[in-house]
Amino acid sequence: MDDKQSDESSEQDDIEKLKLHIRDLGDLLKKFYRKAQEKTNLSEIERSITSIDSYCYKPSNKPMWCEYNIKTHLYSKDEVIMCYSDMLYLPSEIKCTKYNKSFELFDSLQTISFLEGIKEKFVDIFDIAFSEVPKNLDNQYITINVDVYTDSNGQIKENLEISKHKIDENSYKIEYDDGIYYIKIIWIIR
Repeated sequence: MDDKQSDESSEQDDIEKLKLHIRDLGDLLKKFYRKAQEKTNLSEIERSITSIDSYCYKPSNKPMWCEYNIKTHLYSKDEVIMCYSDMLYLPSEIKCTKYNKSFELFDSLQTISFLEGIKEKFVDIFDIAFSEVPKNLDNQYITINVDVYTDSNGQIKENLEISKHKIDENSYKIEYDDGIYYIKIIWIIR
């Protein structure tokens, strides 16, 4: 096998790994949506729009910590549920609202576990997609913006679309579209 074939094979392996980790992120969000659906007796979620803004810092020789703002709208035929977190006022809570009634989606430990799972997926996806970027992020700030659109009535694409781009010196973007999920992730490293 020559170097060109080896590079193509390696890139294809990376794309397959990337798809798997993005699907894992989608599965994590699907659990989040189902929990909201269960707690509100929502018949079916037809569409959802989720925005996650993560502000992270990686201290030298220590784990990365992140603060999150999450906003989700879940739509059924005639109902909307809004879920949100706020890093300043609700750092370990995710609240949902339906018909002006508010409730906690998870207890604090479940919320922390969910947020750690999200962070792990963001890091895994970045490491696979942009393997050429040095992994030493010590003493750096990382902003991660994620937008997820879900259409349960959509059709799975035979050839799903996935793209990755280096936007500039410190910014990177991935877009994924399989017909049901559209996921865009942007990382900014400072």
